[in-house]
Amino acid sequence: MSAFTDIAKLLSDTPLPTILVLSGLFFMLLSLADSLIEKISIPERRRSLSLTVGIFLTTVGAILWTLPALIKTDDTPQIADTGGDGTPDSTGSTTPVQPPAGGPLVKAYYVQLAAVSSFSAASDAVDKFRNDHSDLLADLTPKVESVDHPEHGTLYRVRFGVFETSGQADIVCINLRADGLESCRVFADD
Repeated sequence: MSAFTDIAKLLSDTPLPTILVLSGLFFMLLSLADSLIEKISIPERRRSLSLTVGIFLTTVGAILWTLPALIKTDDTPQIADTGGDGTPDSTGSTTPVQPPAGGPLVKAYYVQLAAVSSFSAASDAVDKFRNDHSDLLADLTPKVESVDHPEHGTLYRVRFGVFETSGQADIVCINLRADGLESCRVFADD
């Protein structure tokens, strides 16, 4: 059962576009299996179907991979910043997302780009990420929040958002990883 658990964990951490492209390539390889390995006999109709499915999955994965980094809407909840003096509030966290007037609290998603040991390092990281990835982060609100880690002490999370869905945040992370920022992860505020 542990092998299944390991595979499930690996797949849950893998972006959907990557899974689709790899699946598509697998199906396209299956369509060629008869000519590559003479011991496998696949009927022509099934090879044709496998090629069609492979091309479709690869195309959908490539399209999802290259979607615009952010779908911005005017009604996206905004995050208040940490305070005018550049330091976190007394609890170390920022103001939470407020629910829309007359509506329930919506789940907010963020991309986390770093966790560092000081607030000044977090502020520097916000500036660096904004400069290095301005095309993806320019319209997003930075959020620095502290968290007590049992092994590392107080850490300051550097997050950008806010997104209404995890899919919107995933698209930004995919594009940031393509720009070389492998540390990008999506988190939800409950």
